[in-house]
Amino acid sequence: MTGSSAETDSAGICEETGFRVYMQRPLETRYNPRVAVLISAFLFTIVHLNKGWELAGMVLITFLGSTLLGLMAWTFGSLIPGMIGHVLMDIGLFAYWWTGIAGTFMERPISETGVDGPFLLTSAVFAASLSIVLLTIRKYRKRVQARPS
Repeated sequence: MTGSSAETDSAGICEETGFRVYMQRPLETRYNPRVAVLISAFLFTIVHLNKGWELAGMVLITFLGSTLLGLMAWTFGSLIPGMIGHVLMDIGLFAYWWTGIAGTFMERPISETGVDGPFLLTSAVFAASLSIVLLTIRKYRKRVQARPS
């Protein structure tokens, strides 16, 4: 993968379709949605282990990102939010690693730099973004559950 825009867009669309429609959905009906999300996230992570960017530190991030995308597919009953999220995550990661816009491969790990300004800023943006997504999912699920059948 070269990280081009077309490849990023197609990965978000194709991977979400494959992992959420053809894997997660049947597992949801056979077991339960939470188990289905975790199984599809685990297999998503395994499939990505052959990528050059999938360093040891990225395995947990890949698993958690896939879990979040699976929760979105289950919650909203649509692939569209997850596809958008997947494409945005890929663009963000590729921009960070390959363009030098947001960073380079030369960045030193936190074990060397300690907790510095860029780390705190990145952590705050991540925490805020994750909180918004999780609150949206929670609010949507409550609204759906409150609807009369």
